[in-house]
Amino acid sequence: MLCFSVAVSESDSIMYYTEAGTDWWTYNNNTFVPIFADGLSNSSSISESFNQSAHDTCGGNSECLYDVFATGSLEVGATSKQTGEENEQQNAIICMYSILLFNIQQHKPL
Repeated sequence: MLCFSVAVSESDSIMYYTEAGTDWWTYNNNTFVPIFADGLSNSSSISESFNQSAHDTCGGNSECLYDVFATGSLEVGATSKQTGEENEQQNAIICMYSILLFNIQQHKPL
């Protein structure tokens, strides 16, 4: 499997573990298999009604759809969508203030 070919081995690790009873093996789960979005939404175990509910809840928001299909919870997906929208609003405000501050600095009298 490709993901294990790029993993850091115990002998190559530069990590130093200070907590008693911990070592490289404590933090490396070689049985972990990531879940990719295309594998979730194309799963035959998802009912058509749940699939429709997911799309009704999320619209085209890919983070929301991923979370719905990964967790089986429309609520988790809706929360992801809401958080993402709030983050976008905050980012827009930050960008607006950074432009405003830049313009103030550029027009500062000597």
